Amino acid sequence: MSSPTAHEPADPTVDIDLREVPAVVSVPAHPDDLAHQVIVVDGRFMHAECSCGWRTAGRRNRVTVRAEARDHALLHA
Repeated sequence: MSSPTAHEPADPTVDIDLREVPAVVSVPAHPDDLAHQVIVVDGRFMHAECSCGWRTAGRRNRVTVRAEARDHALLHA
């Protein structure tokens, strides 16, 4: 079997690794039911966390983390 080209669409059922897909994904009943409370965790690397499960990457640039936390809080206010 050759690899797909621009003229041949890839078969989505081939080469799927199901180990990468979680068995259960928790989704809230309604997105507006969540109270988004964002906190900033400071350490060697800073990151922000929300009560909905959202989290930023660890960064040394504190201004970027605070901006991401503010943006998330404003988006879900």
